[in-house]
Amino acid sequence: MSRGRGSFRGKKGFPDEMKPNGPKIGYLSEDVMAYYRNVSSTLEGGGAFDDDPVLEEQFLKNVYTTLKDEAIQVSQNQTVSRILEMLFSHSQPYHMHDLFCQFSKELSIVTFDRFASHVFQSLISYLPAIYENKDEVEKNQGQSSNLHTSVEQVCKFMESHMRDIMTHTYASHVLRSFLEALGGVPVKEEVVRSRVSRNQRKAETVGPAKFSYKALSRDFKSSFELLTDKLMKLCNYEDHLADSNYCPVLQTVLLTLHKTSPEAYNELSNTIIEKTCTMTESAESAPDDVTKKIPDIVQNEIGSYLIELLITLADKKKLKELYKLLFKDKLIYFAAHPIANYVLQKLLTVVDSKMFQKILADITQYMEDILAVNHIGVITKLAEACCRTNSAQEEFLEALMAAFHCKTPETRKSKIVPLLASLQTYEMFYKEDSSQGDGTSRSLLKTVNFHGSLILQQVFNFTNTKLVASSLTSLSPTEIAGLCCDKCGSHVIDVFFQSETIPDKIKSSCIKNLQGVYINIACNRSGSRCLENIWKCCSLNQKTLIAEDLSKHQERLEGDQWGRYLYANFAISKFVQRRKEWAEIQGANAKKQQILQEILQGNAGKKKRKQKSGVTEAAQVEESQPTESLSIDTKTKKRKQETNDSTSKNSFKKTKLGTQDNPADEEEVHPKTQSEETKLKKRQRRKEKQRVVRNVDTDDSAAATGGSKKKKSSEKTNVNSKTLDEDISQVKKDKSGKKKKLKK
Repeated sequence: MSRGRGSFRGKKGFPDEMKPNGPKIGYLSEDVMAYYRNVSSTLEGGGAFDDDPVLEEQFLKNVYTTLKDEAIQVSQNQTVSRILEMLFSHSQPYHMHDLFCQFSKELSIVTFDRFASHVFQSLISYLPAIYENKDEVEKNQGQSSNLHTSVEQVCKFMESHMRDIMTHTYASHVLRSFLEALGGVPVKEEVVRSRVSRNQRKAETVGPAKFSYKALSRDFKSSFELLTDKLMKLCNYEDHLADSNYCPVLQTVLLTLHKTSPEAYNELSNTIIEKTCTMTESAESAPDDVTKKIPDIVQNEIGSYLIELLITLADKKKLKELYKLLFKDKLIYFAAHPIANYVLQKLLTVVDSKMFQKILADITQYMEDILAVNHIGVITKLAEACCRTNSAQEEFLEALMAAFHCKTPETRKSKIVPLLASLQTYEMFYKEDSSQGDGTSRSLLKTVNFHGSLILQQVFNFTNTKLVASSLTSLSPTEIAGLCCDKCGSHVIDVFFQSETIPDKIKSSCIKNLQGVYINIACNRSGSRCLENIWKCCSLNQKTLIAEDLSKHQERLEGDQWGRYLYANFAISKFVQRRKEWAEIQGANAKKQQILQEILQGNAGKKKRKQKSGVTEAAQVEESQPTESLSIDTKTKKRKQETNDSTSKNSFKKTKLGTQDNPADEEEVHPKTQSEETKLKKRQRRKEKQRVVRNVDTDDSAAATGGSKKKKSSEKTNVNSKTLDEDISQVKKDKSGKKKKLKK
């Protein structure tokens, strides 16, 4: 049975006293149609004004001037009505001021007409902004129109014709938007507009108006209360709450009162619950008759939305009352009913931990019955509630295994993942009777059920994931690759690698098991996306394993329509040719991703990264292989030494002379004090970026220590060093040059 509200197409037309005259309603000449089509193409193009606000303003002014005389007539045309809705989204509030006043003079047409009602509804959605700027507009026009009077006319018309409007297919939508505007509270489009209207607005990129103005709701508060009272007085609870036009109007009132007047909301909600949810036990009803066990409103496709709304808006105390009145000892009746099970699902999305434990304790014994009637959404919401409340997770998993016949014997527990993914019991999946025991037949997981995927995604986020994680890794590489390539199963693998409760050791074993099938995953539409998400969660060593396997099939990967994305994103070409550079880039990217994650989680200030002793994964890879470049730590020390070499001779203690090309091996001693002249010289040398050789106290100390250090350093870096005599002579030249500069 369809769950959507649909378009609510009714056969009701105008009331007899409101039928418009004229045989050809909505007919327009070709010239008029051509004009408005040009308006539409100009607005959609966007480049006609060349970002000139003056030109755009003049264009809109001309269009609204044309509309002044023919707005009612053209709005009754289907094509032009859509163009006008798009026009409103490109206009300013003062443009629509006169148009609303003009519409308010022909309310019998614009409220009940099939196409004009859509235009009027869109215009009303901008009414709060129009009303906010009414004083300035009316001042410039010399009080030629009065918006306040026009709004009052609409209020009186709605009140006097409420009985016809509230159940009319088109007029009820106008009433919803008008109540929303007067209340000053934004309401979901699912309530205000039909499905067809929402899809049309989405296709035409016409966004809803934003309710950021309160002047209208403040000045017409009494009118809103009057319309609300009239709406409830005319309500026949047995018929109207199940009416596809009246029920959304009532939902609009409830959503508005919940924000603006909690007392009025509580009174109205209590009245609805008392009239619809209270039922007496019938002795004539059969034990298996579900329809006699629960209220009629939750069994109705339209009225059930109203109960769902009351559950969503209920506070903690009110939710307990609703649970005792509606759900207590009746959960299986809700779960088994084709409509009422959605009401139960809505309850599961808002319950707290304490209430959820009661619900789970009552419903676990009927888990297999719920699966038998194919109401898997209830099971999915139970799994989501387990994650959200972080409670009763083990009990839920035990009930699942019992429902899928894999709780006993113990060896069957490891089969929980393929059974959940396929939504089949153990006997159905392995095609053997339970009386035959655990046979040796092996059935492969080929397809993944949508709801089974949703359940597994929640289970992999449980606190204790040892059982389900080991069940997934026990699958063959072909089955795991099939999960990655399935449009539903790929999301299961995503959550598996993103889960914080699954140990990295298990994830690493899964990556190793997939060796040899990565190319098949990469050349699949869903598998390519899934493998890219796995890559984001991997360490450098794990990425190396994946890249090595993919590099064996480089030509196929590069030529495939899906694999070429991974070929570029994983830098497989660079991995094959310049692995050291590839490792350095991947290590840097991993570090950036970690920093970004810490910032998003708000933990960036808690952990201080060490600059001297910290070594990235890329540096570790480079240390394991010969390289000509300096490490990150060596470069850091080099920069520090270059800035400290500008101090005078007496500011340093005795140092050892090492090789000039590898200053990382020198022992650095910082001075205790620095003069202002030294600081100035230090800043100058930073700007000039000149390399300076460190001064020494005596040539003997340099000769005694420099030889051995120089030899060790040259062996490590493979750089040709100068002789000791050349080093000492160079030091003396630099020393004399410094003294001359200091004297100057």
